[in-house]
Amino acid sequence: MIRPASPITLANPIHLIDQFHDELVQKFISKLLCTPVHKDGSEVFNNTIHLKGYQIVPALPLKPTPIVNLTSLNAHFPNQNNLKVIKPDFLLVPTLKCVVDPNTGHCP
Repeated sequence: MIRPASPITLANPIHLIDQFHDELVQKFISKLLCTPVHKDGSEVFNNTIHLKGYQIVPALPLKPTPIVNLTSLNAHFPNQNNLKVIKPDFLLVPTLKCVVDPNTGHCP
């Protein structure tokens, strides 16, 4: 988890659609920075791209229909069966990072 920056509140909500839900989101709160990793020497597809996680706040009250009995297939935790998608909480965005130069206040 990261120390959150100020929330981003938009004048006009963004319409987000994925395979599970369709919603309008008005507020994003920076919460996570997920770094690329490898497990037991496996390949890292892109070691410069991170995922920045934003907690999302819907513009309208949301009453999602849970989706049950999903299986997650990934290299790190295979065969996670019977997952239940309840509601969207985070938006993960591919992100480049840099360390700010303390003398200039800018990224090199």
